[in-house]
Amino acid sequence: MAKFIAHTILDLISNLITPNAGAAGTHPIDKALRGPPLEYQKSSKLVQLPEDVLLTIADHLTFADRASLLQTCRYFRSLLEVVQYRHLDISDPSLGYPTDLLHQTLSERPDLLPYIITYRGPLTAGTVYKPTTQKTQRIGSLLGRGTAPPLSLYTIAVTESESFQRARFIFSKAVNIRDLGFTDGTDWASNPRWEPVTSAIQKLSLTHFSLLITSESVEVVPQLQAQPKLEHLELSWVPARLGDLRETDIPKLKSLRATLQDAATIVPGRPVEEFHHVLRPEELGLDEQFVRKLSLSSGPITTLITRLHQPSDHDSVRSLLQVFARLLPELQHLTLTVIGEISGQIVSDSHRFRRNKKR
Repeated sequence: MAKFIAHTILDLISNLITPNAGAAGTHPIDKALRGPPLEYQKSSKLVQLPEDVLLTIADHLTFADRASLLQTCRYFRSLLEVVQYRHLDISDPSLGYPTDLLHQTLSERPDLLPYIITYRGPLTAGTVYKPTTQKTQRIGSLLGRGTAPPLSLYTIAVTESESFQRARFIFSKAVNIRDLGFTDGTDWASNPRWEPVTSAIQKLSLTHFSLLITSESVEVVPQLQAQPKLEHLELSWVPARLGDLRETDIPKLKSLRATLQDAATIVPGRPVEEFHHVLRPEELGLDEQFVRKLSLSSGPITTLITRLHQPSDHDSVRSLLQVFARLLPELQHLTLTVIGEISGQIVSDSHRFRRNKKR
């Protein structure tokens, strides 16, 4: 595996023209967690590369490949460990990330928490799996240091209360998160038990915030009011309680993903340039009244992603496109998903969006 990763990296060096756009500002050299190469490692041409080059290469590796590389020697582990935990996106359950083991690692390694910039995943991990016999421990060692045996070899060894304590500890100490999104629907914003997490999040300086709202009773306005630098906001299909949102709140918002009801409250007067429409089950799509709300953005709106559900006739769709052209004159990119049937001629007739429309 180490030889394969080394060849992959050397191939990447030969093809690397410019570093990752976000690389320069995402991995400042950290001497606290990093040591120099050992004497026997200095003969490696790969280790002799400048740290900035190695870190740029690491930015182009997948999470799994980077994990394999940092297991090859202590130097790469000390060099790449911070990079590995800097951006944690485990929001897609199909990828099979062991979130329970991740939370366990973070709770046992508080020195890593200040380096987390992105976290997208569950607030709580319901179970943590541990080897329960010498046989499973032996299998784990054969798989390699830091590699988890298959989950079938584990038994549940932690209660919800332990998971709760881990989550409270992690997210009250990860003070440098800029991109945050919890995916498990935990009512942390209104539940007094989560007060340490709520207070910690209000002290963060977020630029990206994703709120999975599961009930209209969830209070989210205090969280938004605490984020004056927020640029990207994602809300779920359950409408949020936004009645107390002031005109001066979230003044730098550029991108919004929300229902029509929430967008009608948030967009006017704010520099929103991009709107992703979250279609509720009972909604059919945009109408002229709502498009007028979008036109009140100080952005103005240049990107619109929306859906039409069972359009009644072709004329109604054509009229909506004309409304877009009239009320959103700066619109450059329109993604229109039609649930039902529509003639392609309608889209081509509206030449204003001919090059930018997707169906």
